[in-house]
Amino acid sequence: MARSDRARSHMERSDMEAEALGTLVILAILIVPVFLRLLYPLWKERFQDHRRWARRVIPAWL
Repeated sequence: MARSDRARSHMERSDMEAEALGTLVILAILIVPVFLRLLYPLWKERFQDHRRWARRVIPAWL
């Protein structure tokens, strides 16, 4: 493998890692309001609403 091929391969890998990190950051930011929305009905003792939101959120969270 020539030196330029290795450099290009490294750059492509870096781009993929940056894209994955960007996606992770966006999802981490979005989970905060979703988590708060999940806890609010629990705090107000509206367990059915909490359960309905939890069924949607937990699979996406994991």
